[in-house]
Amino acid sequence: MFTSVSAFRTAVRLHPGGKFVACVLVKKVVVVVSIADGSEMLRFSDTGGTCFETVWSQDGALLVVPSGTGVHIFSADAGFAEVQHLASD
Repeated sequence: MFTSVSAFRTAVRLHPGGKFVACVLVKKVVVVVSIADGSEMLRFSDTGGTCFETVWSQDGALLVVPSGTGVHIFSADAGFAEVQHLASD
């Protein structure tokens, strides 16, 4: 799902279990917010360039963020700690 406001486009992805929403702001910052209370669970800006999307694993345990430096993988079960970075060549 893509939404647009003014000149900015924002990619929004709902967690498969409906617990969180992940979005990319101005093609550089990934934010994850709790649906229950609106608290910010993750703010990631070290994308190394442009970031257009996020992808949840089917079970919702992982959030995948493709970026200019490769792919970053965050664990929802570990408080959105980055568990792996697959660097691009």
